[in-house]
Amino acid sequence: MTRGAATVSAASGALLWGTLGPVVSAWSTLGGAETAFARSLAAALTLGVVARGAVAARAQVREYFRSLLVGGAGLAGFQFAYFAAVAESGVAVSTVIGIGLAPAITGAWSWITSSRPSATWMVGTGLASVGLVLLVLGSALGATVSPAGIGWSVLAAVFFSAQALAIESVGARWSNPAVLTSMFLIAAIVMVPIGGPVLWRSGALGAEDVLVIAYVGVVTAGLAYWLFAAGVAVLGAAVAVTISLLEPVGAIMLAVLFLREGQSLVQWLGIVLLIACIPVTAYTPKKVASIPAMPEPAHR
Repeated sequence: MTRGAATVSAASGALLWGTLGPVVSAWSTLGGAETAFARSLAAALTLGVVARGAVAARAQVREYFRSLLVGGAGLAGFQFAYFAAVAESGVAVSTVIGIGLAPAITGAWSWITSSRPSATWMVGTGLASVGLVLLVLGSALGATVSPAGIGWSVLAAVFFSAQALAIESVGARWSNPAVLTSMFLIAAIVMVPIGGPVLWRSGALGAEDVLVIAYVGVVTAGLAYWLFAAGVAVLGAAVAVTISLLEPVGAIMLAVLFLREGQSLVQWLGIVLLIACIPVTAYTPKKVASIPAMPEPAHR
């Protein structure tokens, strides 16, 4: 895959993520925990079909267990923390902190484990960060900000960065669908104690809830992460995470096209800056910042 195709792939995944909030807010009656659990399970099933059962062999799981565990925990933790942040401080503030901090955290980890990020990555990330702040500035000014909401948002950013680094670390060895299937299975298992009982107690799901779970699992998780992982494989985690800041652009465009919500000039400027960051960061040289793998036990 060329860098241009990888950029389009990562950007497409981010735009699909942007549909998650509007769809869940408009049609779902489920809470955040059960939605995250059902989404992870549906994504694992979807990606398992795409991978045609090519889930990692036992030896590969043992060799890269730490990266898989970090990736699965990151997938589960990001969903749970982000939904909790939104409940405390609203979508705008949670997006600014939770999504906006992720590129800086990813870049910092890449700096620690490999080398200093390139100037193009820094410029692109700076443009994207400013654009994100401008994009949500209007709604964020009237939002309720709480210490708990800020804490959950920062935690969401850490989890998002962790999942991207894990995908980069293992994705170079396996096919992306197989990697993501394993990680989403781990995420679903992690979420069972939190979301499983609540989903069970909710009883029979309505038709709208079933459709929402199918959409968020298949499209905003399975397909979106598959596209994002394809971008990570070529561009690296730091660049792909910066491009993922396009996520709120997708949500804004849905609101404009289908909900007839108007946007201010400042917010449109933010969208322009977010789009401008793509060609800048897309040609940043890839520097793999992997998570150390668990060594295989010695054969006796």
